[in-house]
This record gives sequence, C-alpha cells and structure tokens, in this order.
Amino acid sequence: MKSVTDRLDVCLWTKNSAKLLPRTLQRFEEVVPEEVVGKKILVDDHSSDNTTAIAKGHGWRVYENPKSGVASGANEALRHVSTPFFISIEHDVLLANGWWPKIWRDIVTDPRVAVAQGWRAPTNRTLRAILADNVDYSIDNNIYRTDIIRQVGGFPNTCVVCTDSWLKRNLEDAGYKWLVDARVVSEHVRSGVMQEAAHRSRLHRMCTCKRWSYPTSYVLRLTLMSPASGLKLALKHDAPAAFFAYPYLRVQILQGWLSGEIARSS
Repeated sequence: MKSVTDRLDVCLWTKNSAKLLPRTLQRFEEVVPEEVVGKKILVDDHSSDNTTAIAKGHGWRVYENPKSGVASGANEALRHVSTPFFISIEHDVLLANGWWPKIWRDIVTDPRVAVAQGWRAPTNRTLRAILADNVDYSIDNNIYRTDIIRQVGGFPNTCVVCTDSWLKRNLEDAGYKWLVDARVVSEHVRSGVMQEAAHRSRLHRMCTCKRWSYPTSYVLRLTLMSPASGLKLALKHDAPAAFFAYPYLRVQILQGWLSGEIARSS
C-alpha cells in the first residue's frame, strides 16, 4: 500500500501518561506496520512521572511542550514532521486492528480529505451504551495531509479545550474535508461514568471560545429530559446502568456549563 521509502511521521502529546502509555504504544506497534512509520515524535507537557522514559524505551523522540496544553504540544510535534502525511494518537486510545489500512485508504482516495480518522468508543460498557450513537471527531486516531494542516495555520489555540473543533472549522472554511469512518472503532480507555462526568464537566467549564455554545435553556432541557433518555438508552443497548448514569452525566455537564457561563460573562 505504501513503499518502504514513503513513510508517515507519528505524533503523540502527553502529560503524566505513564499509566496507559505502554498499552497505547504496544497497540500502535501491533496495528501500524513498522515499514510505514517514519519518526515517532512525542511532545510531553512537563510530566512528573516516567512518561518520557517509557516513550524513549519504545523508540520515540521526546520533545518538551514549549508552553502547555494540547494545541501547543500538537504544534510542537507538527514542527518536527517531515513527511507528506502524518499520524496523531493519544495516550488513552487503543487503535482498532484494522485502523491503518482503512484510514489510510480513506485519506488517499480523495485529495480534498485533509484529515481522516476512525471512531473511538469507551471501554466502559455503560459509557459505551450512552455514547453509542454519538460518532464524533477528535485528534487521537488520525491521519493528516501535512501541507494542508500547515496551510491553515496548524492546530488552533483559540480555545484551550476546542483545538479539534477549530481545526475542523478552519479546514472546512478552506474547502477541505474531515472524514470520520464509523466502521473503524478504536478503544477509548475510560474507567467509569464518574471519571467521564468529571472530565466533561471540566471541559465545559474551561471552554472560552463559545464555538459550540447553545442557549443555557437547551442544556437545561437536555438535563431535565435525561431520565427518559437514559431509560431509552438502557433498553436499546441492554445496559441497565445507563438509566442512572446518563442523568448523572447530564447534571455534571450542566454544572460545568453554568460555571463556564459565569466565568465567561465576568
């Protein structure tokens, strides 16, 4: 599919990722053929654990994030990319076995596709049921056209938590496509509903750009409807815990949303 001389650099950004990183790197080595991999570039955000030692042990070149956050780390990684296409993964995503040939085919088939990725589903059964119909984009299991990403200015730092949203917007404004292949399902390591709820609450609280802002009344309505929605999810996916978990998730999102709105208006 690719010649040995036509490789892809690989980018990964980390912060205190030692717990999951060995599994992630091992899965990457199993899924992506060694002969198509160029430089393995890891940008670390000032970790206090042994993240960088693990990466070096797997043959990754380690660089320090010049600032902090995903956008800064991603742009530092992009600075070291020297191949026409590059891959990005994150420390908590275990690539699907068929990820490489399918996502590579997705991006090379159409020259207007600047980014191609698969979906990633939570490893936790209850979260998987809650998010089963929510196929979304991300920057954790992707292949990019390097020149196009550089053309639009790299990974935007418009908002600390919306790098992927703004990159997608910039690419679409420039006439390019972002393809999500829902047939390729990787594993997104999640320990449980409480962890996910805290994570989503924090994201809504930290978001400063209002890129995907909805009226507070809409977010409140989703929360009020969540018991009925949770019941439907539980029955549809045979996951009884979703009946309780989904309302809890929506309440935590609402809490983060309201905290963010107060901060943004002050």
